Amino acid sequence: MQCMIAIVSMLANPAGPEESNEWVEIENRSDEIVTPDGYSLEDHKNRPEPLNMNIEPRQRLRIMVSRSAPDSMQLTNSGGTVSLIGPSGDLVTKVTYPQSGNCELLFFL
Repeated sequence: MQCMIAIVSMLANPAGPEESNEWVEIENRSDEIVTPDGYSLEDHKNRPEPLNMNIEPRQRLRIMVSRSAPDSMQLTNSGGTVSLIGPSGDLVTKVTYPQSGNCELLFFL
């Protein structure tokens, strides 16, 4: 999946409660359906957000950050990193993001 999937945008500091309102958007840059079974997004503390939906060719998928448990992925308002991790623990792609203001969308190339 390397180079086929990119982290393209995120909302780390939503209006209102952050739980279930933070998100990361990934893009399938290939011409084939991508099945990300076993893949996860991780924050700078290696807390995961599992991926479990197919991504159609040349389409984007918004992953809501659940924060369902203390060891679940969380986005910080002060900046950090988000990594896409493969099933064997390999780093597929990673972005570093700056401190973000209230409702500020962040975009990555």
